[in-house]
Amino acid sequence: MICSVERTTPVPVQEEAQNDAAGEPALAAVSSGSQSQLKESKSEPTVKKPPFWTTWDTPTRVLLALALVLPLIAIFIPNSAPSAFRAITTVQDIPVKTTEGHPDLARWLPSIEMCVNHYIDAYADDSDPVEVIATASQDHQLYLNYIHSPEFTIENSTVRLVASQEDLSRICAPKKGSK
Repeated sequence: MICSVERTTPVPVQEEAQNDAAGEPALAAVSSGSQSQLKESKSEPTVKKPPFWTTWDTPTRVLLALALVLPLIAIFIPNSAPSAFRAITTVQDIPVKTTEGHPDLARWLPSIEMCVNHYIDAYADDSDPVEVIATASQDHQLYLNYIHSPEFTIENSTVRLVASQEDLSRICAPKKGSK
């Protein structure tokens, strides 16, 4: 590695002392001038900036209040009433129900009764359903929800019946383990 080296001579100490003495009065003048400026700026009245929400117009305030209140309303107002059911038939002391306002299931009654009978015969143990909820869809399908007592909730199942189904006995009672 090649580098250049320059030789310098040190400055005498007396010259530095003279430079310091000459610089101190200028520094004192600058510091006294800045103190007078500071005093002047303190005496000026300060204008406080108004809070940002005071500049909002009324519709903005209303929308903000509504946005803050709506989640609280959703939390504290109780949910809508649970669905009410009406009985459409009873099969072997098991009520078959549908929701209030549901379209008439009269054309499905023979299929419903046959399926519920077949389901009960297929499961001749203590886990008979407590109720059956029937709902029909617009695409000509009927759903039977077999609801069991709390200790047998694992047995709850849903069966879908299609309008053009010929052999309902195959689909009315699903095999155990395929629920």
